[in-house]
Amino acid sequence: LNAVAAGGTYIDSGLYEEYKKDAASPDILTKREREVLIYVQDYLSNQQIADKMNISTRTVENYLSRLYEKTDVFCRSDLIGL
Repeated sequence: LNAVAAGGTYIDSGLYEEYKKDAASPDILTKREREVLIYVQDYLSNQQIADKMNISTRTVENYLSRLYEKTDVFCRSDLIGL
């Protein structure tokens, strides 16, 4: 109730943990997708991720598209919360 009253969102902790486990499961994400996800969660830009991984920004965008699809989220900030 406190989270909602403060303008946040409430998600049942059991449901959230199950979702988090499934979303980050090695069976769902490739090694490179997990690497991009970690960089996104570290608040790096697409260009910074591309530089660290020695790939193009377009390739980073492709990885992000796959991450959105596989984790069933719609924006970068949702990936940060995984």
